[in-house]
Amino acid sequence: MSDPGETTPPKAAYHADRTPWLTWLICALFLALYLLPIVLNRPRLQAAIVDWVTPEVHQISPHNVAALVASAFVHEPNWLRPGDPLWLRLVAAHWHIAFDLGWMWVLGRRAERAIGPVRFAVLFVLAAAVTSCAELIVRANPGVGGSGVRYAIFGFLYVARGVFDRPRRVCNNWLAATFLIWTVVSALESLAFRWDLGMGSHAVGLLLGALLGGAMYVSRRRWLHLAAAVVLIIAVMVTAFQ
Repeated sequence: MSDPGETTPPKAAYHADRTPWLTWLICALFLALYLLPIVLNRPRLQAAIVDWVTPEVHQISPHNVAALVASAFVHEPNWLRPGDPLWLRLVAAHWHIAFDLGWMWVLGRRAERAIGPVRFAVLFVLAAAVTSCAELIVRANPGVGGSGVRYAIFGFLYVARGVFDRPRRVCNNWLAATFLIWTVVSALESLAFRWDLGMGSHAVGLLLGALLGGAMYVSRRRWLHLAAAVVLIIAVMVTAFQ
């Protein structure tokens, strides 16, 4: 039974009228970096972009950290095998950008309206670096694409949704179910076709987002969530660059 004198903490405001300009910018960069080599008919430009976001040496440096963050904006289906047919490569490339762009539009707007552009930018950059490091550990190749970031955003929204005055606008059951179904489908595709669809970055991103959501908005055991997030970040980055 609760104490009659105990007060319920006020709910955080979800600003539905806030313009998600940062989400628009991220989506625009997704499209620009994907379409530019196609429009200019410069396949070497795409290869150069992918090479730039791949760390040259396995050590922490300003270039490598920046490259791993930038890899979230570059969409190249590097999980395909060299012998896969051309039609599959074309379909996979368009499929990759379509789903990353769509999920970023859905989740990014909700996150930016909930926590503001500055905190959303910090979440995005941190998730991009850490999830790319996770792929660097698994495949010796950064996670090219924004899928790890979207898992981090979803984990953040799902954990923190209850502290906002409009929890269903932050993350409702339909959104959570759709995201879960998509995760299962991706896992089945990975097993059936022996594709590495970045499941390492997905798992790390989901855990990182959930821990950061708990550290920022869950009043109980907030410091435990923060400590776990810091340990995860340090462990992934040190392992990737050791």
